[in-house]
Amino acid sequence: MRRRLCQCSNRSDSQSFSRSRATTLPSQDRLLTALLSRRPEAIIMVGSPATEEGARLLRHARSPVGETRELPSSPIDAVVGFDNYQAGDTVARHFVAQGRKNLAFIDGTDPRTTRRRLGFRDNAVASGLTDPRRLILDRNTACTTLAHAQLPGVDAVFTANDAAIG
Repeated sequence: MRRRLCQCSNRSDSQSFSRSRATTLPSQDRLLTALLSRRPEAIIMVGSPATEEGARLLRHARSPVGETRELPSSPIDAVVGFDNYQAGDTVARHFVAQGRKNLAFIDGTDPRTTRRRLGFRDNAVASGLTDPRRLILDRNTACTTLAHAQLPGVDAVFTANDAAIG
């Protein structure tokens, strides 16, 4: 998504600024403060602000704000997303309907993937299965190789982050 937005802005007289992830909560607030000082025409975020201060900054911004990849309970402006907990629940329900018994979940430490994992786990356990095994990957880890090595006997894996791509 970020790449496509940058491509579109490069075709017009607009400029795009992209930051993939703030490493600490205060750094996200500082980044938003700096960005808003430039009076952007619009802000598109993956997710929602991580702090109340970040949400306050964006609510008072004079720019449209789009939040993506989740459904916040108190949207700032526009939202294009889905319920991450429900997504995990739906995947587990599909695996159970297919007769899968030994489930696993591969993720990182992103809050959205945590919500997917909780929905996945809750449905699996409610369906009578054991708590799915969990494998947490660092960025740039070879997912397939690691999963084969650390998840023997698993018959269905839900990969809820970019590790699914390769």
